[in-house]
Amino acid sequence: MTSLEYLIAIALEGLIISSIGLIVYSTGFRYFKSLDHQFDSKETAQITVVAFLIGAGILGDPLQIILRDSLSNFEIIQQLGILIISSRAVVNWMVDNWRHDDNYSGYMYFGGLVLILFPLF
Repeated sequence: MTSLEYLIAIALEGLIISSIGLIVYSTGFRYFKSLDHQFDSKETAQITVVAFLIGAGILGDPLQIILRDSLSNFEIIQQLGILIISSRAVVNWMVDNWRHDDNYSGYMYFGGLVLILFPLF
């Protein structure tokens, strides 16, 4: 595995962990937020953050192994395409008021798809 492939795997791991964190945060009002979506206390928020970080640490190594094994089936150019598409999708998903179908996102998705399909041509 080259350094670039390793960095791509780390970036994808970060995207997955960030997505899980966003899900925990956005759905967490049922468990530790008040009705106005604020944490009940700083202590509750701190416990939540520490618990998430511990969970992310536990999940990190197995996830890294799975990603490296999965990415080894793709050429480096395809891996870059996967990273471009997944990172744009996560960024669009994380920011509520950003359009998911803007022209530049379309270009990014198309460019990523071309990179994924590039070895076939």
